[in-house]
Amino acid sequence: MKQNKEQQFSWYGSLYKTREEKRVTLSWLDAFIKGNSLQFITKEIRRLSAEGRHQEAKRTKLQLPAIAVSALFPNERLTEQASEHTGYVLVDVDGMKTPVAEYMERSKGFPWLALAYVSARGAGVHLIFRVETDTVHHAETCLALYDIVETTLGEAVDRGCTDITRTSLICHDAGCYYNPEATIFKIDAVDTPSALSPEGKSYSTRQEGNSGQCREKTETKTNTEPLTETERLDLYLDQADRGNCWVKGQRHAQLVSLAFCLNRAGFGQQAVENECVRRYAEPDFDAKEICKTIASAYGKAQAEHGANRRENKVTGGKKLATLATFATKDTEKYPPVEEEEDIVVNQNVTPTLPYVDKDLFNAAPALLRDMIRPGLEGRQRDMATVSALTMLSTVMPHVRGSYHDGTIAPTLYLYIVARAGSGKGVINGMYQLLRPWHYYVRSKSASYVKKNREEIEAYEDAVARSKKNGKPVMITRPEEILQMELKIAGTITQAKLVQQLKANEHYPALMQESEIGVLIEAINNDHGKYTYLLNQIAHQEMIDRSSISGGTVSCDRPLMGLLTSGTFGQFARFIPSADDGLFSRFLAYTFNEAPKWKLLTSEDDSLNADRYYAEVGAAILEAGIFLDNNPTFVHYTEKQRNRMNHRFSRMSEQAQLFGDEDRLSVVHRLGRSHFCICMILAALRKVERQSTLDDQIVSDVDFDIAMMFVLMFQQHILTLSTMLKHDSDFTPLSDPNIYERFFNDLPSSFKTSQAKAIGVSLGIPERTIDRHLKRWIVEGLIIRLSVGKYQKKIDKYEG
Repeated sequence: MKQNKEQQFSWYGSLYKTREEKRVTLSWLDAFIKGNSLQFITKEIRRLSAEGRHQEAKRTKLQLPAIAVSALFPNERLTEQASEHTGYVLVDVDGMKTPVAEYMERSKGFPWLALAYVSARGAGVHLIFRVETDTVHHAETCLALYDIVETTLGEAVDRGCTDITRTSLICHDAGCYYNPEATIFKIDAVDTPSALSPEGKSYSTRQEGNSGQCREKTETKTNTEPLTETERLDLYLDQADRGNCWVKGQRHAQLVSLAFCLNRAGFGQQAVENECVRRYAEPDFDAKEICKTIASAYGKAQAEHGANRRENKVTGGKKLATLATFATKDTEKYPPVEEEEDIVVNQNVTPTLPYVDKDLFNAAPALLRDMIRPGLEGRQRDMATVSALTMLSTVMPHVRGSYHDGTIAPTLYLYIVARAGSGKGVINGMYQLLRPWHYYVRSKSASYVKKNREEIEAYEDAVARSKKNGKPVMITRPEEILQMELKIAGTITQAKLVQQLKANEHYPALMQESEIGVLIEAINNDHGKYTYLLNQIAHQEMIDRSSISGGTVSCDRPLMGLLTSGTFGQFARFIPSADDGLFSRFLAYTFNEAPKWKLLTSEDDSLNADRYYAEVGAAILEAGIFLDNNPTFVHYTEKQRNRMNHRFSRMSEQAQLFGDEDRLSVVHRLGRSHFCICMILAALRKVERQSTLDDQIVSDVDFDIAMMFVLMFQQHILTLSTMLKHDSDFTPLSDPNIYERFFNDLPSSFKTSQAKAIGVSLGIPERTIDRHLKRWIVEGLIIRLSVGKYQKKIDKYEG
């Protein structure tokens, strides 16, 4: 990788912009940050934060410009579109206990630090380091650097910065630090163990300046004397003590930060307590306080224990060396490479989630299939498919059906949840498909609005003349007609949402936001907070809104679909709990897979490449007009109803036996979603046949396609629900079918101890195992032969 002190960086006018506007250098940034351009907005952000108006401060902060620190993005800021590595990485430290000025001064001791400035809120710093790495080893280099910064300066850093698309917000800081002679941070490659001398291993880091000279620090340990836990802890704390000053007023804060770091590094709590008492105990900072502080940190961050253990897996060739600072792993606890496959199988990690069945989807109506742009494969194709289905659910004027004795329209809610840079942006360009239809309805409505305004003006003129002549007004005022608008912004207010859906009449609207963050921001603002409206709209229940200034506005039958996407962390903030009724009203598509490079194709050679969606959009317009002129009523056949009753009775029973309330609600609402998808497919078949009949029966193939979608959505929804089981924090995904697996793994006759051994191996707590055994006895799945002995009445449960 070319090392360039005048390296350029992609510049963005605000955080929401994903295409670079220009390129800048660090020297230019230094002058810009010290200048007056951002002085006012930075002061405003800090004033709002000081007054406790954090939401306003956040909204203002998002107006700041930003740079992509670690890679250039000639096109969109997506992982798969990252160009060359810049040779710099970002270290973001926020919410510090150490005074910011002191932290900044101490950070200048790093020879690799190129730029440092105080963050927008004034409670953190942005550090930009010069490194030697590439896009492949970017995350590894970041983690190595983070460990050094954490242990040296005693404050936790934001580890989300390992994402190569991460940006750094630019704000005013008159004290910005710029070091044009920053040296290069490296993790040097050394020979494999077989190439080392018999005396032992060598771990080193090198700091190289522009002159090419380097300083190398090496620590050696013989192979016959491996590092013990105590020795590794000593190395870690020795390095930490070089940057920490244990003085009154700062000892507690430094110990808290250090304890969190040691926990993530994987050191045992007891060993840490003993060593910290030995090193830091004083009469006014005794062993009791030290142990209590460490125990508190370990308890709060139990889920992060060992998260920063770094293991270099070597199968031959070169390996990356590790600083003594990072010598925190006990190699005996890690299996050899050949044993790892078995370990992964036993860890019960996230199950492989199903894809859209391509063979069955090929039998879907042509218009739905045409909405999927050629060249899309795998997860990207699936995301486009489910997005197209959701979009089409809003191009169904006068399409209705009866479900559980209520008339419904086929509108759908869908979110796509995946890692950053996983290709979720595919849904952005797809809005072009609906633009002609939305324009048609808007233009049609505009003519009625114009005529209505003329009638109102004529009425007002007549009233004025009547008052002038002293005669009574003989005509009534025409009711005002509002402009229809089918594209609903996520930042809309409660009152405007109700008013707009009322104005749209029988035309379903679409709220489409490619970032869940927009919805999160809106529902947390005083003028937004329309979560309860989304719940009612999903079931097309009457909504209303009253205010002193605007009076009461109501909509008897609101029709709107919703399509959005985001990361796992954003999803957990949008739907904080599985008990939230909004959770079960959404369909979901998710996957937790590392982003892959999307291959370039000859499609990019055509000047008309971006015309594809526009051409399909014209066909969607024709379909919408046809359905608007020919009302449609869709229903199942008797045979299909029997299939639905049988299938969903089993799914409901399975959810009741092996799940909980939120899982049961998901199953019941998926039945309604199945009918909605059937309505969409049946309406598209009607358009294909140009049938003018109102009554439309769901075909068997469309019934099967809808069932394929629903069963796929079920697994994706339930997997996401495992993030929300306990609290609103982002918890790792797990297997939603774990209790079925537990039951099926039990032998025909078993003891309580056997059941607990099997359950614990699957990661199920013992109390949960006891609770499920009692439930299964009541439900008749097992019988108790005697104390602690059971027998299964069915060998295997199949949903």
